[in-house]
Amino acid sequence: MPLKDRIRLIVVGSVIIFLLYFLIASKPITKDLYFLPLWSSSIENEIDVSTSVKNENIKVYPFLMKNKFGYFSDDGKIIMSREIVDKVSASANYWCQYGKDAKETTIYGPFGNPVTTIKAVGFIHIVKDRIYLFMPGGYGLAEYNVNGERLWKYEHTAPITAFHSTQQGVVLGYSDGRVAYLNKDGSEVFNFYPGGSAYQVISGVALSNNGKFIACVSGIEKQRILLVHVMAHHYKIVKHEYLKGNLYRQVFVSFDDDSSCAVFESSDGIGIIDCKSYQIQFIDEKEKIVDVCDDKKLMTILTQQNDRCKLIVVEKPFKKIATTTFNASETFLLQDKNKLFIGSNLKISAVAIKN
Repeated sequence: MPLKDRIRLIVVGSVIIFLLYFLIASKPITKDLYFLPLWSSSIENEIDVSTSVKNENIKVYPFLMKNKFGYFSDDGKIIMSREIVDKVSASANYWCQYGKDAKETTIYGPFGNPVTTIKAVGFIHIVKDRIYLFMPGGYGLAEYNVNGERLWKYEHTAPITAFHSTQQGVVLGYSDGRVAYLNKDGSEVFNFYPGGSAYQVISGVALSNNGKFIACVSGIEKQRILLVHVMAHHYKIVKHEYLKGNLYRQVFVSFDDDSSCAVFESSDGIGIIDCKSYQIQFIDEKEKIVDVCDDKKLMTILTQQNDRCKLIVVEKPFKKIATTTFNASETFLLQDKNKLFIGSNLKISAVAIKN
């Protein structure tokens, strides 16, 4: 495949074995750390939220697989489980389904209540309580409120290739190599072109929760990782490093919850940046990252290569302390404080992190 074409491309038993690994081993991962299984629930059957919920005040979590999506509770009750027939976006706050030619999209709450309708053409992307619409052609982004009103719109001449949102704002990457940082009101704070590569596409970006850092994987042929310090209306590249190879696809980039580390995919393995020392180290794991969750001291990284999934536990910032594998064609990872929720095909399981 020509280089330019590549640039454009920008099981129940297994879960039981996985849980038994932690249970039977009965050994601490570190001196004082244990993982304990709590429950496992099936999402195989269709569940209508209207018949399954008696109390809408309970806390719920979203799940999104290749063929199923829905919600579950902290104690393992499946609140809703539906087949995916179109595109789906979901968070703990809202969800929606839409077709590729949708002229408007209705947003629902976790318990099936209609919240609003976005009367605009495009693709909805929900992040927590924020509702975004990617405009046709991929050149523009808008945010909407729960009244269906557009709050702001931002457009550029090149297609969006990377996106990340926090309460502090939005960071966007483009096919022409541009990185744009917007504040929470949608106003551009600054933009820049990292450059330094033969092809200037942005493969992945992330904004830290505290709004002080942007991490970016940029370019093809001399691909590199950058850490950018956000200073009011200015920025400073505080760390950059060329990578040994290239990933010809969108790349996972994210920060931990307390903005102390950035995690990214690369041909060199899983990269971690310490946002205090600006050091970069790599874990020799080449599979695609599904998600990263963390608490104050630990990061849990879920990767997948075909049907082989791997759960990697890292003591911040760089120390890999445990790895376990399981087989699944579909998987996800969520964390709430000291509890992990792991999806595997038609099962969701909860594991507690015990000190």
